[in-house]
Amino acid sequence: MNDNRDDIMASYYRNLEAMKNRKSEIFYFDEKGNTVDKVHAVKAIVREYDENGELINETFANIGEEESEKEKGEEHRKA
Repeated sequence: MNDNRDDIMASYYRNLEAMKNRKSEIFYFDEKGNTVDKVHAVKAIVREYDENGELINETFANIGEEESEKEKGEEHRKA
């Protein structure tokens, strides 16, 4: 049973070491797809690269939906 735990821990530390070598970048976009500052963004793309600079993961995200829904509610109450 202890051997299995040692294997799990070794795998965990290998993954931690691999994550240290990863690089990431975030691009922010407005509703028209133009790159903008984070504060003006409605969408983002997060890209992760391995130690060789190869793209290994890309995540797309919408930003501020909760806030925009709240704003819509406030605008509706004003009307």
